[in-house]
Amino acid sequence: MSVTVPRYQEIAADIAEKLVGGQYAPGDRIHARSTLASAYGVSPETARRALAVLADLGVLEVSGGSGAVILSLDRAVEFLRHFRHSTSVAALKQSLLAGLERQQQDLAALAAQIARLADKAERYKEENPFVPFSIQVPEGSPLSGRTLGEVNFWHHTGATVVAIRSGGDTLLSPGPYAGIPAGATLYYIGPFDCVERVRSFLAPAGKCE
Repeated sequence: MSVTVPRYQEIAADIAEKLVGGQYAPGDRIHARSTLASAYGVSPETARRALAVLADLGVLEVSGGSGAVILSLDRAVEFLRHFRHSTSVAALKQSLLAGLERQQQDLAALAAQIARLADKAERYKEENPFVPFSIQVPEGSPLSGRTLGEVNFWHHTGATVVAIRSGGDTLLSPGPYAGIPAGATLYYIGPFDCVERVRSFLAPAGKCE
């Protein structure tokens, strides 16, 4: 990932690179800022700031309008080390931020897909009331051993039991005299909101939420 570095810092780093690479030596004089600006295609002010960075670090000394004199190779090496470290850290930061942004976008897209799926599922249940729900009669349910008619199952839940499966046997279209064995699985149809009523109705005493 590219990192945006101020142009004057790039110029300062290039001058330091040339010094470390042997194109300049301590004591050499480099161009005045106007010539430097022309060479790098920047304004004189940008060139001045580049020289100021190197002067502040003791790499060179600016001498009025006559250019600058190279002072220290070691300072140039130190500046380049710091410059490269800073740009690599900045690149890592940008990469992490970009990754987080992509992750947030992916999560937002996933949330939207889940919302659409939930909406479709709810509409499907509303439009297809004959697709049965199922629930296992929990241990300790007060309905265990009683009949559908005795407990007024439909009256309390709005759901109609269409099958009862217990011990490997399935009873279809159970009537009001059909018992509710402990641990049996009830299959029932009804509006989507009857699911919670059925769960609460079957729950053991004291465990209804």
